[in-house]
Amino acid sequence: MTKSVCVKIIRNYNSVNEFVQEKIPARIQSGLSFFNIDVDIKEGDYIISPNRNEPLIVENIWVYGKSSNGHKEAILTLESEYK
Repeated sequence: MTKSVCVKIIRNYNSVNEFVQEKIPARIQSGLSFFNIDVDIKEGDYIISPNRNEPLIVENIWVYGKSSNGHKEAILTLESEYK
């Protein structure tokens, strides 16, 4: 199991409407990455991880559950490989 790291989530990257969330716990791994159910994350958000040399971009999100037992799963792609 991959250990959690704290990441930065950036919405509307490099725009006047940029919104940054700091110190968000996540398990970043190849394939699926995992976030707490209450994390505000959307497709197109940038993820800055201390373990990566390049930003990741959220391609897909799935939400499982609606309470503290739930979680979000995301497919993240390197910025250089995004669409």
